[in-house]
Amino acid sequence: MIGIIAAIDEEIDFFIKNTEIIETSNDNNVIFYYLKKENRHIILAKSGAGKVNASMTVTKMIDKYKPEIIINRGIAGGLETVEVGNFVTGNKMVYYDVNMSSHRSNHQHGKVRGLPLEFTSDSKLVANFYNFCNENKITSLVGIIATGDYFVSNSTYLDNISREISNILAVDMESAAIAQVCYLHNVPFLSVRAISDIITTSYKNEEFTLNIKNACCKLAEQILGYICTI
Repeated sequence: MIGIIAAIDEEIDFFIKNTEIIETSNDNNVIFYYLKKENRHIILAKSGAGKVNASMTVTKMIDKYKPEIIINRGIAGGLETVEVGNFVTGNKMVYYDVNMSSHRSNHQHGKVRGLPLEFTSDSKLVANFYNFCNENKITSLVGIIATGDYFVSNSTYLDNISREISNILAVDMESAAIAQVCYLHNVPFLSVRAISDIITTSYKNEEFTLNIKNACCKLAEQILGYICTI
């Protein structure tokens, strides 16, 4: 069984409309959809935005359904090195809003005490999805996704993040939290994001609003196709 977690309605609608729904269940306001596509069985959950919602949802999914792998998919803000509509596969996920350093300790920015600085996606899943996108002529980049509880739309704020964490391709609000839970439960994990907006000095909120639906559908279609190959 494959687990899929997304944050908002726009990110799950395509799956619901293009699969067979076997069952739905509600676990304390987390709705799980048991889906089937060809010979693949899928558990889909809408987590809601943010690290706490994401962590709670993936924990429930692992405890209740024990998926063999978990894919976190959704949208993200991109840096100027990517373009709207590109996919970013996170081979590494980091927190940009965690800072446990003080005059008594010397922890790297983003590192939770006792845990890795970076949480990694399963290398085989990353490679397979990258190859799948290439075969379908979809631009898919592999790199670092930075996660925090802030909707980043301000280039100055993004610059501050980039100074602490180098080589970021995208920022979101869930990936690292889900990756951390999967790391602790030893569940293979993959995070893929469609870029809905580019965060620059000329950023306009309309960009996100205009691109969100198309980005969500485009990524969902490819994820569903990919799932049917594994």
